[in-house]
Amino acid sequence: MKQKIPVDIAGIQLSLISEEDEEYVINLAKQVDERVRKITMSNTRRTKTEATIFCAIDYLDEKLKTEIAMKKLSDQINGYKRDIEELKKENDELKKLLDG
Repeated sequence: MKQKIPVDIAGIQLSLISEEDEEYVINLAKQVDERVRKITMSNTRRTKTEATIFCAIDYLDEKLKTEIAMKKLSDQINGYKRDIEELKKENDELKKLLDG
């Protein structure tokens, strides 16, 4: 069930609507808040809007890199599955030779 969850990110009050657990959403907001604050503190000329955009780009970068890594792992797993199937066939053929 969707619920309205009040959060504060960089001093901006928001109400997020989510089906996720309230604690989970609040934790997400805290992480974004920390990143935005870190960006604005490291460069005082950055506005909250700029810091938020940089934060969004950082998160998207992490997401895309994670997706690429997951794809590589998935391909590797599929390769292992093919190898296992080939080894099973070879094993069956060797058993037939031994039994025959």
